[in-house]
Amino acid sequence: VQKSVLGIQKSTLQYKGFDWVINPKEDKKNKVVFDLKKNDFKISPFEFISKNQKISFQGELRDSVYKKVKATFDNVKLASFLPPVDSLKLNGKLNGTVNLTQTDSLVLPKGDMFVKDFLINDYYQGDLALSVTGNNSYEKYKVNLSLENKKAQNISAIGGVDFSKKRPTIDLKAFLKDYEISAFSPLGEQVLSKLRGKVSGNFTAKGFLGNPDFQGILNFENAGLTFPYLNVDFDLKGNTSVVLNKQEFILDDIVLEDTKHLTNGTLSGSIAHQNFKDWFLNLDIDTRNLLILDTEETEESQYYGTGFLDGNAKIRGLTSNLDIIVNGKTNKGTVFVIPLSDVKTIDNYKLIRFKTGKASEDVKEKIIGDIKGLDLKINLAVTKDAVAQVVIDKVAGSELRGSGEGNLSIDIDTRGKFNMFGDFTVDNGFYNFKYAGITKPFIVQKGGTISWDGSPYDAELDITAVYHTKANPAQLLDNINSNRKIPIDLYTKISGGLFTSKQEFDIKIPNANSTVSSELEFILNENDLNTKMQHFSFLLAFGTFFNEDAIGSSASSGLTGTASEIASGILSNMLNSEGNKFQLGVGYTQGDRNNVNSLNSDDQVDVSISTQLSDRVLVNGKVGVPVGANTQTDVVGEVKIEVLLNEEGSLRGTVFNRQNEVQYSTEEEGYTQGVGLSYQVNFNNLRELGQKIGLVKKGKKATKVKKDSLPKKKKSLINFKSKKKK
Repeated sequence: VQKSVLGIQKSTLQYKGFDWVINPKEDKKNKVVFDLKKNDFKISPFEFISKNQKISFQGELRDSVYKKVKATFDNVKLASFLPPVDSLKLNGKLNGTVNLTQTDSLVLPKGDMFVKDFLINDYYQGDLALSVTGNNSYEKYKVNLSLENKKAQNISAIGGVDFSKKRPTIDLKAFLKDYEISAFSPLGEQVLSKLRGKVSGNFTAKGFLGNPDFQGILNFENAGLTFPYLNVDFDLKGNTSVVLNKQEFILDDIVLEDTKHLTNGTLSGSIAHQNFKDWFLNLDIDTRNLLILDTEETEESQYYGTGFLDGNAKIRGLTSNLDIIVNGKTNKGTVFVIPLSDVKTIDNYKLIRFKTGKASEDVKEKIIGDIKGLDLKINLAVTKDAVAQVVIDKVAGSELRGSGEGNLSIDIDTRGKFNMFGDFTVDNGFYNFKYAGITKPFIVQKGGTISWDGSPYDAELDITAVYHTKANPAQLLDNINSNRKIPIDLYTKISGGLFTSKQEFDIKIPNANSTVSSELEFILNENDLNTKMQHFSFLLAFGTFFNEDAIGSSASSGLTGTASEIASGILSNMLNSEGNKFQLGVGYTQGDRNNVNSLNSDDQVDVSISTQLSDRVLVNGKVGVPVGANTQTDVVGEVKIEVLLNEEGSLRGTVFNRQNEVQYSTEEEGYTQGVGLSYQVNFNNLRELGQKIGLVKKGKKATKVKKDSLPKKKKSLINFKSKKKK
C-alpha cells in the first residue's frame, strides 16, 4: 500500500526565550507516515530538547475510532510554555505523561503530572501533583490535585471539570492546611503588599470555570498586610475567620494592629473578585487609636509625617484604583509636615519670604491624567494632640511648627494630587528661624489661623509670633543710664497667602513703665521703616539695638549669645524630666561691650528654680552671677511665691522681690518688693462678669421647695477645707 512519509531534520525553534531543538540526533526514524484517503496516521517518536528539558511525542490514529497518543515531559519548565498572567508568575519543573486512548466508543484520556519545586511569583510552594482522567469523554474530567510542602499536605482538591458546554464548569472540593499566602502579594500591585500568613479551611467551588461560586470558611494565622503608600504595616489579630460566599471573601470584626506602635482597630467588609483578575475591596475600619500614616521625607515628597486616627475609614474600589475615605479626629503623636522647596530669608522688610520657582508652578498647573493608583481623602477634626509642621528651608532647618484645633479635609493620591481644605487655629507653636548659623525660636501666639482652600501651598496665614530677647535700652534712650539688659519682645505678624504674605513688625518692652515705653515707641517710629527693621534685625541676630559705631562688637556678642542659648537649652533639658515638680534651669546672658555711655557689663550665668512646696504653694526663683571683672555688674536675685487661696486657683496671694527692669543710676542696684492679691475670672460679657463677682444678681427661677430641706450654703470666695483626723 502506497503511503506518504514526512520527515523532519534537525531544526531549532525559539519560543518564550527558550531554544528548542527538534530531532537533535538527526534520527531518520523521526517521521510521520500517513494515508489521507483512509485518514490513517502513524507518528514515530519525536523529541524536543532545550538543555535539560525534554518533550517526547508519539502515537497512532486510524479513522475516527482508534487513537493512541502519548506525550512525555521531563523537567520542562512551566515558564517555557505557559502564557503570561498579570501579577501571577508560575514556575517549576513539569514531569509526567499525557495519554489519549480510544477504541471504538470507549474513550480514556488521562494525564498524570508532577511539578517539582512549584513556584508562584518566585515563592516556593512545594511539589504539585495533578491527576486528570476523562470520564469516557474528551470534555468531562475527574480532577485530583495536591500540593505538598516539607512532607505535609498544604492543599488538596477533588472534583470534576466539564468542557461540554459553551461555558465550561467546575465542581470541586478543596482542603487547605497551613498554606502560605505570601505568594499572592503582587495581586495588590502598588496599593497592597507584604501579604503574609497561613490559611486553613475547607471550601467548594462550583459553576463557571472562569469565575466559580465559592462556599466555605478560611481561618488565617499570623496574617498581615502593608499599605506601601501610607507606609503602614498591619497584623491581623483576634477572629481571623473569612467566609467565602460566591465571589466574596467576607470579614467580620478582624482586629488590625500596626506592627510599629501597636495601635489597633477593627476591620469588617468584603473582598470580591471578577474572574480572579479584578479584585474589589469594600472594607470598613473603626478605631479609637490607629496608625494611618507613617511616611518619611524624600526628595519628591509633598508631605510626610505620622498620623494616629480616632474614627473610621472606608476602603472602596479595585486594588489597582483604590479610594480610601477617612473620617475622625487626630490623636496624640500625630505630626503632619509640608516641606517647601524654596524660601528667601531676612531682607529689608520681610523676616520670611516664601518663594516658588517655575518648576513648582508647572507642578501646580499640571493636569493629572487617568492613571491607576490610590486616592486618599481624610476628613479630620484636628485636636491639640496633633502637630502641624511647615518646613520653610530644608537646608538651613527653618520650620514653622504648632498644635491647635480645626477641621481639615486632605485629598491626596499616588498620581501627585495634594489638596487641603479647612481652617487650623493655633493653640501653641514656634517658628524655628535658622539663617547663617543663627538659631532663634519665635513663639507663635495662641489664636493665629492657617486656612486652606485647595493647594497646600496657597494657605492663608494670620499668625503673630514673638521672640523674647534682652537688650540695654540705654543704647537708645538718653535719659537712662543703665548697665542692665532688660526683656525685649520682637513681634512679627504674618498675614495673607503663603507665597504672597505681608509682615508687620513691632518692638515692645514688657512690664516697662509708660515713660520708657512711650520714649522707645517715639524713637523707633520717628524714623523710616528701614531703620526700625535695622533695630529689629540687630535685636534678633545680636541682642542689641542698631548702632553704626558698634556693629563689629554687636556681631561678636550675637554669635557668642547664640551659642550660649543652644548650650543652655541642652543643659536644662538634661537636668529636668517631664512631670517633675522641681525644675532647674540654666542660662547664660551675654554682657554689653558697646561702650554706651562708657558702660560695660559682664556676662551673667543665670540659675532658675521652679518648685511646688505643696498643692497650694508655688515658688519661682532666679539668681544671676556675673562672670568677669566689671564693677558695674552686680549679683541679681529674684524670688516669687504664690499661694492658691481656693481650689480652682483663681484667687492667689503673691509675695515677690525683683530687680527693676530699668536702672536710672549705675551707683545702686534697684529692687522692688511687694505683696499682691489677684483673682481671675472668665466671662463673655460685662453682665456675666458682674454676676460672677456678685455685683449683679442672677434672675431667680421659680423652684419648688421641698419640706424639711436645708438651705444650701453660699460658696465662699475663699474656702478652706479641714482634714479629718484618722
